[in-house]
Amino acid sequence: MAFCSACGNQLSEEAKFCPSCGKPAGEVHTQSAQQSGSYRQPGGQYNTAPDADATANKGICVLCYLSLLVLIPLLTRQHSPYVRFHSNQGLVLLILSAVISILNRIPYLGWYVIRPLGGLLVLVLAIIGIVNTLNGQKKPLPLIGNIILFQ
Repeated sequence: MAFCSACGNQLSEEAKFCPSCGKPAGEVHTQSAQQSGSYRQPGGQYNTAPDADATANKGICVLCYLSLLVLIPLLTRQHSPYVRFHSNQGLVLLILSAVISILNRIPYLGWYVIRPLGGLLVLVLAIIGIVNTLNGQKKPLPLIGNIILFQ
């Protein structure tokens, strides 16, 4: 994958200029967004957590993926972009968990399909979020990571 070094927009292999900012495609880097710890917001901008911010808040951001404990980092370190990103991901995961919990009430389908698969999905997403947090990365969770509740 090639990315524009000026704006972070993803470029096709045959592009000569960035379609977003117009810079020559020769000024690209081929490091993927996942390797750099950055993520692309729906607005098209890449954001990378400052190393100092990520390092200082790794521990407390683990709480973002542990159900209602998401409120602790959100309320105590609300000015940190790293904490806000992971708090947003944790709140989306909490909402997904609540929806699955409601759907569990459906006879048979909820009991035998939604409950085990939904529970497994929430567990896997929480583990992915915790690993991303401990690695100092701001990567969106699969399936639900593009949902932004707050900036």
